[in-house]
Amino acid sequence: MTLDLAGYRAIVEHAADGIFISGPDGRCLEVNRTTCALLGYSREQMLMMSVSDLIAPGDLERRPLVSSSLAVGESVVLERQLRTADGATLPVDVSARKLDDGCVVAIIRNISKRKRAEERVSSYMSLLDTIRTLQSRFISDPSPALIFDLMLRSFLRQTNSEYGFIGEVALDDGGRPFLVTRNVNSTQWNAEKRREVEAAMGAGLELRELNTLFGSVLLVGAPVISNTPADDPRHTTLPPGHPVLESFMALPLYVGGNLVGCVGVTNRPGGYHSELPDLLEPLTTTCGSLIEGLRVRAERRSATQLAGRLGRILDQTSGEILVFSADDLRFVEANLSAQTALGFTLEELRQRTLLDFLPHISREHLLDILGELKSGKPTQVTFETMQQDRAGAVSPVEVRLSWSKAEVDDLFVAVIRDITERKRVEGRLSYLVHYDALTGLPNRMLLADRLEQALAEAQWGDFSVAVLSLDVDRFKSINDTLGHQVGDRVLGAMAQRLKKLVPRGGTLARQGGDEFTIVVGRVEHPEEAARVAQRILDAAEEPLTVDGRDFFVTASIGITMFPDDAQTPSELMQRADTALHAAKRAGKGSFQFFTSGMHQQVADQLSMETRLRRAIDRAELTVVYQPKVRIRDGCLLGAEALVRWHPGDAEPVPPNRFITLAEETGLIVPIGAFVLDEACKQCATWQKDGSSPLGVSVNLSLRQIRPGLFREVSEALQRSGLPPHLIELELTESALMRDPAAVEELRRLQLLGVKFALDDFGTGYSSLTYIKRFNVDTIKIDRSFVAGVSENSEDPAIARAIVAMAHSLGLEVVAEGVETPAQLGFLAGEGCDAYQGFHYSKPVTAEEFQVFVRQLHCQPSNPDHVVDGSATDL
Repeated sequence: MTLDLAGYRAIVEHAADGIFISGPDGRCLEVNRTTCALLGYSREQMLMMSVSDLIAPGDLERRPLVSSSLAVGESVVLERQLRTADGATLPVDVSARKLDDGCVVAIIRNISKRKRAEERVSSYMSLLDTIRTLQSRFISDPSPALIFDLMLRSFLRQTNSEYGFIGEVALDDGGRPFLVTRNVNSTQWNAEKRREVEAAMGAGLELRELNTLFGSVLLVGAPVISNTPADDPRHTTLPPGHPVLESFMALPLYVGGNLVGCVGVTNRPGGYHSELPDLLEPLTTTCGSLIEGLRVRAERRSATQLAGRLGRILDQTSGEILVFSADDLRFVEANLSAQTALGFTLEELRQRTLLDFLPHISREHLLDILGELKSGKPTQVTFETMQQDRAGAVSPVEVRLSWSKAEVDDLFVAVIRDITERKRVEGRLSYLVHYDALTGLPNRMLLADRLEQALAEAQWGDFSVAVLSLDVDRFKSINDTLGHQVGDRVLGAMAQRLKKLVPRGGTLARQGGDEFTIVVGRVEHPEEAARVAQRILDAAEEPLTVDGRDFFVTASIGITMFPDDAQTPSELMQRADTALHAAKRAGKGSFQFFTSGMHQQVADQLSMETRLRRAIDRAELTVVYQPKVRIRDGCLLGAEALVRWHPGDAEPVPPNRFITLAEETGLIVPIGAFVLDEACKQCATWQKDGSSPLGVSVNLSLRQIRPGLFREVSEALQRSGLPPHLIELELTESALMRDPAAVEELRRLQLLGVKFALDDFGTGYSSLTYIKRFNVDTIKIDRSFVAGVSENSEDPAIARAIVAMAHSLGLEVVAEGVETPAQLGFLAGEGCDAYQGFHYSKPVTAEEFQVFVRQLHCQPSNPDHVVDGSATDL
């Protein structure tokens, strides 16, 4: 069976994920349109690039390429940063697999949305972690210098700023506010510069002039942002050594409506956006409370008074804060957040312990943790558990425990944060990562996990697993005619129908596009998988009703079995796809089981495609010439240029093995351009040796008839110096049925003087409409009719009619595949103008054809002369 890869390549080209195929040297061999759209390169640009050209330099340094060490058949999934055409980077998941010939197939999925969501969660978590750290250090370490330093560093880190200061509000004798700078820091300072600034801070730096960027926040009592400080009237002269201000933001720090401090940050890349103050509000509130708390500490009250006062101050901080005794674990203090969350008053809490609210933590485990904290290593312990309130409701929380080393040694601090929202976000992220957004079905990633589980269970229980790859037939026509929105709804309806047909315990997943995968575990016999496939095919024949309209679609299914066909998930998926393409080849609306022959055919085709790509670069392609002879006098009129492939390390590859492949892959375009260029140069050479002009015919593939063809042909003529009327382009009827823009390229060439022949006439529509729409110069009778003209069949009548019709239209007629004197005699009797075929000569090299030009240019054809050659050679 000859495997038709057209359906396979159409799926690849329109796949929702990018597909990138590279050779053993990392050079790009093939890429689909999704990859080009993701990265912003044209297909031509990507075919000139290698894998290392696409990976962002920093990412390449951190995570080197793995294709060289990837074993054949082995798959690897990794995250990469790819470089786009506009210089940006794109985060992607890459699933790569090495083929037998050393090439690597990579499936690329854009994970930008997922990464942005993760970054938002990470930023949110980082902010809360910062707040928790500040609160813990505030309680356990009373050093104001340390607390102010931590607060400023937190703001610099959260805002990605270069420089900053934090100040405390004070009042002068007249009751006017001013700022006392408590800490200044810069990410650009070295240790020596840091020590100089800290020494200057000992005397205190006061900002009494408020009509400046640094002091204006005290005047307005609200955030101040300036992304063009040099143009801002509040900008003032900076002290020597101060960084140049490129952008600026100042935030007020409040406690209970009272302005207690200010933090200023500068030089954030890209400037400060207006949403930042709201995003940082939990941090500014916490820092305001800590500044007030530092004032309280300065009063040096007793431990009990301190705990009570701190509790009132920390009432305005986010999260639950509980202080408890190391002796009996009873609470000493709790802020309002803790009292509200637990449903107890402070007096009631003082009769309880942390264990009363953490049902999953045992007393022994808690004592072990507290013992570690008192040893000094670690300084704090964080864990997740469930918290139970007075009503019995439980919620997920994160608990951070630390030992207070303030005025007393026997107190522990628990900072508890409700993480219900984080768990919800994590759950949503997990859903986005593992489920298809359109259908709600498991996606490729979750499918791989489910398939792994199914195989593990099958190995344990000694039974089989079936993998069914399903493709919706003719779905592209729905997208093309009605649009992708309707197509998406049809896919959604199809997914709902398939859900009802999957056996219990099985998995239905969407691979992308219109392709689904079904995993059926605990299969005793292949017939069970066949019954599932047949139920799906029967159900698919029923119309799908979407928006009041009935859609009739069918499905094709490929089936592979574990462990008979393959042992790994990736091999099973690949072979199910191979069986799917065989099913589509068999006529669609059917299912096929995988066989080893299918695998070999796909492997051979992919290997040949890789070799063919290299053949173009390695100059393994040559052009031969089939002489064209005038029948009435045997004069040589010219030749048809044909491509041949002679690999350097193997036998020649017959044209019928690689021309179709070149058509399917688009390689026919560069191959056709090569043949055209060689033919024009060779034909120009013949003119120097011939007594009359000789022409050359070149076949045009459907893929070549596109915008740009006129330039390609005219440049080939210009390079060779060949007059346009000496080249003839051979078309099929299908070419004349193409879109008007493509046919317009042919008309422009015709106006230039290029001649056209209609090839294989009689095998297609044979419609006069196309001949009338586009005035060809020659009609070529297909060899299938010529072969039978000397026999008692319909072929003589068909050939006779073609000759008569062409002559009535003033067209020349050329017969292809003339091999016997009887065939030539019939054609001569019917008035056929010229012929090609082994009766005169097989296709020959340019050097051999030169002999014809010099010696046999106008010699009457000898009916008994047949040059050596097999009738099956092309």
